Amino acid sequence: EEEKAQIKAREIQEEAEARELAAKIEGVILQFSAKAGEGGKLFGSITGKEICDELAKVTGIVVDKKKLDLPEPVKTTGKHTVKVHLYPGVAADFTLEVTAAAE
Repeated sequence: EEEKAQIKAREIQEEAEARELAAKIEGVILQFSAKAGEGGKLFGSITGKEICDELAKVTGIVVDKKKLDLPEPVKTTGKHTVKVHLYPGVAADFTLEVTAAAE
């Protein structure tokens, strides 16, 4: 019984921490510059790992790339909205702004 109470308290704590992190991540804009060709198509792509690394650099929050809602790497310039799942029922959206790198 006491063990159940401890588990419940820990879950409440983890959810509260996840909501706090979500508030810090929500609305963040990450800037990426990559070589691009005609029509804004990138030569290569921006991967989940690169996004997580940049998110950590900008916000100080380390997120596992598996928690990103990113079905495939980003391959075009422009704005891309990415969702990160921090805890069951707790997620945050942030934006990637991808520009073509100057030659």
